[in-house]
Amino acid sequence: MSIDISNLPKPSGKRKARNWNRVNKRLVQRGEIDFYFDFLASWKEELQILNQNKVGRPFKYPNSLVFIAKMLRLQFSIAYRTLEGVLRTLGKLLQFQVPDFSTIWARLDKIDLRNYLPQEEFKPKLVLSVDASGIKVDDYSDWMRHKWQDKAKKRRGWIKMHVIVDVESHTTIDVKITKEDVGDQEEFIPLVQTALELGADIKQVQGDGIFDTKEIHNFLAKNKLEPGIPPRKNASRKAQGSAARAAEIRMYQDYGEKTWKLIRQYHLRPAVERTFSAFKQLFGDTVMSRKWERIVDELKSKFWILNWNLTRPLISEMPTLVPARGEVKC
Repeated sequence: MSIDISNLPKPSGKRKARNWNRVNKRLVQRGEIDFYFDFLASWKEELQILNQNKVGRPFKYPNSLVFIAKMLRLQFSIAYRTLEGVLRTLGKLLQFQVPDFSTIWARLDKIDLRNYLPQEEFKPKLVLSVDASGIKVDDYSDWMRHKWQDKAKKRRGWIKMHVIVDVESHTTIDVKITKEDVGDQEEFIPLVQTALELGADIKQVQGDGIFDTKEIHNFLAKNKLEPGIPPRKNASRKAQGSAARAAEIRMYQDYGEKTWKLIRQYHLRPAVERTFSAFKQLFGDTVMSRKWERIVDELKSKFWILNWNLTRPLISEMPTLVPARGEVKC
């Protein structure tokens, strides 16, 4: 393989100067409750649509109100009973009925925020990065378990978040939530496959060395996607089950690690780690839910909120309350 490396762009090694005025405005904007309550004018019409052909007790509250309740709970980590109190305050000011906390609990996981919050349109020739990170089920510390041993709470394990991220915008294309015993490699292909099914025009997919497997390289080659995965140091140059992986290994060994990183623009890969950092700064490193289905919904919803925070303009704009991908029935 012969590659012209004379015109390869080289990373400057210097950090870009931050526009702190813009950064500060974005961080402040995350705390804004800028929800317009225009849905109050169409309260009856929305309920009429929801209750059409419904069997059993009719809905008393529209999806738009439940959407706002879900945004408040996840954005500010509010308990259900406290959330009812917050909505009561808003209800007194704006003159609308408020559901009790048990009704909010029953309806919240029926609202898919990805259908409500506007997501950024895909750009051509995307470079995507795949990685996984852990999050705790509760905030009980490992030091407490070590200190008190049998008297301490039992370890409840970790939750793994597998994501595929656009390295330019740091937005999440897709996320898979699994238990801690699921390997990172197992979710790589499903994540990329979902991105393709969503219509993303992908140029390259990057990941760290743990994704250097024959199956992953064969999948990328089949879909004509450039790999950005560093081979193992002692990897064989022979094509044993994957000609694509063997070609990548030969390029890595012939040109050297530094030049290979320039060819594959491997300096872009840490974008996924910055996304995880922003996620944990905004939402913390634990979950509020306890049932597995609700844990999955909570974490996915938080990623869609993060996407919205990363891409919405500085002048606050309301998301369209009508689902962009069809009406959500609940």
